[in-house]
Amino acid sequence: MWFQAALLYAEEEGGGELNEPFPLAPVLQTVFLGLPSWGPDWPLDAPVDAFTVKSQDGWKVIRLNYGGVKAELKREGAFLTAFPYLYGAKIYQVHVEYDSFKRVKSLFLENLAEDDSINEGAEGVEIEALEYEGGGFFPAVLRIKNGETYFFASLYESGDEIIETWFSQESEDGGEEGGDAQVKGAAAAVAAVYTGKTIDWIKDSLVISKITRVYPEEQVLEERFFDGMGNITEIRSENGVYSALYNEKGPRYWNGLYLQWDENGLPVRLSGKNGGVLDGVFFRYEYTFDARGEWIKRLEIKMTRNGEVFIPEGYSLVTREIEY
Repeated sequence: MWFQAALLYAEEEGGGELNEPFPLAPVLQTVFLGLPSWGPDWPLDAPVDAFTVKSQDGWKVIRLNYGGVKAELKREGAFLTAFPYLYGAKIYQVHVEYDSFKRVKSLFLENLAEDDSINEGAEGVEIEALEYEGGGFFPAVLRIKNGETYFFASLYESGDEIIETWFSQESEDGGEEGGDAQVKGAAAAVAAVYTGKTIDWIKDSLVISKITRVYPEEQVLEERFFDGMGNITEIRSENGVYSALYNEKGPRYWNGLYLQWDENGLPVRLSGKNGGVLDGVFFRYEYTFDARGEWIKRLEIKMTRNGEVFIPEGYSLVTREIEY
């Protein structure tokens, strides 16, 4: 099964902990898409074109550094091996391993706190694929380890839904689970059930438009709406409502903010409407490019109203390191 849109979660405060069941389908979705998708729920300081390059051919690694957060997008051929994943208020670095058939073998989700570097040896959530749907590429049974806590999860398609069921797994002696998929004497109980509403999109691709937690209590976690080009125009979640309008270059308006693009397809100015988030303030962007014409540094200059004019008040720097 192939997915198209990435469900990325972001909020201003709280949430985003992965120490209990969470929807796995959005993580796998990004793996199969091959590139994270921008949505209007992304944090303001995360560049909308963070992983946009003029040509998708040739690059191997894009390392992004903004606001003290360091994230990495990495691929081997057409397969993603690392990407950032936003869930609640947390940013996670996902590392992906494949087996000899290029099926997802395992994933590791590492919490990227501010000023932290990417560290594959850090503590995080380990996910191992145990079985595949119909012998294909989509993981059908997974084992999840977070510290001393273990879960199993099953995913399967039923009509226009992807049903995801988490089971708790605890051994009789309370010790760590062994390496086998089934643990002798282990007691399993349903810990959570999610459904992902899918809609047909372009050719054989699917879009998840709605994530619902069915158990232990029913709650719609997120709904997504799209325009005719497949851009996410609105997200309704437990964290809030986010919306965006697009032009041919990218998001033009979202959540009360206006983004101006130049003729080369680069964002150059971010401003807010009167009474909005950036009332009396706008940001001007200046760039440094590599030999291939891709931006590697973006100076974000904060301009503040002083009477009838705007004056620079401060700046921040966003950097990208691109390996070809």
